[in-house]
Amino acid sequence: MKTFLIIIFSFGIITGNSQIVYTDVEPDSVVNEFLQGYAVDFNNDSKSDVHLVLLDNIGVWVMRLIPDNSGDSVYVINEGGDAGGAAVLNFEDNISSSSNFYKVGSGWGDLLYGHWDDSGDYGYWTGTQEDKYLGIKFKISDDFHYAWIHLTTHIYAVDDMDFIMKGFAFNSVPNEQISAGDIGNETDIFAVSANNLLIYPNPVNDIINLSGIKYQSCFNIEITDISGKLVLRYSNVNNNSFNISNLKSGVYFIRIQTDKMVYSCKFIKK
Repeated sequence: MKTFLIIIFSFGIITGNSQIVYTDVEPDSVVNEFLQGYAVDFNNDSKSDVHLVLLDNIGVWVMRLIPDNSGDSVYVINEGGDAGGAAVLNFEDNISSSSNFYKVGSGWGDLLYGHWDDSGDYGYWTGTQEDKYLGIKFKISDDFHYAWIHLTTHIYAVDDMDFIMKGFAFNSVPNEQISAGDIGNETDIFAVSANNLLIYPNPVNDIINLSGIKYQSCFNIEITDISGKLVLRYSNVNNNSFNISNLKSGVYFIRIQTDKMVYSCKFIKK
C-alpha cells in the first residue's frame, strides 16, 4: 500500500490559553516500502515540517525522521543522544521545554529503528509499538511550537517493517506545552477538506470571493506569499468578498479562521 493517501484535516479549538490544531489522518496511512515516507505538515501551510521515512542501503535498514530542508529547526524527544534514538511516548506524556530534544537531521538521534549488518540493532521502536507518540518541537516563523505524531510501528525483521500514520497535532501558542494525544475539546473538532472552501475566481484580479465557510458570523483572514511571509490580514470579517488588488502577481496561501474552523487554500493573483 502506497504512502500518499487522501488526508482529511480536522482542527480543534480550545478556549483559554492554548489552541490545539489537530490533523486526523483518515484513512490511516500505511508505509511499508523502503524509500517511501510520510510528510507531516502540522500547520497546513503547504510546507512539510518533518518526514518519517523508511530507508535502506547495502546492509542497512532504518526507520527515521528527516527534515524537509537541511536548515529547518525541527527536533524530536530523544533518549541516549546519537547512540540512542527517538523516544517512545505514551498517551498524555508531556512535551515541553523540559523535554530532551534532539535536532532532526544532525545525526542518528532521530532514529526510530535501524539495523546495520556490521553492528546490530539500534533505536527504541522495536517489535510492535501500538498507538505510541513522537514528541516534536518545530518552528513557525521565529517561534517554537510543541507537537506530537501518533503512529503504530511494526518491525517484522531487520529488512521488513512498516509504520501506520494516524494523526498529529501542535499547540499554536508558541512555547506552550502539549500532551501526547491531546486534540483539544472534542466537541469543537470538525472535518475540513480542501473541497469545503471555494475561492473564485481563481486566478483572481482584484476581488476574491469565498464560499463554503461555516460558522461565519465573523472570521479572520491571513494571506501569505509562497515564502510564508504575511502580506495581508483582515480581522473580524463579516462578508465573503474582499479586495486583493494591492498584491503582486504570484501564488499565495489564504488561511481563514472562524470561531470553530480553520480553512487553508492556495490561489493565484494575476
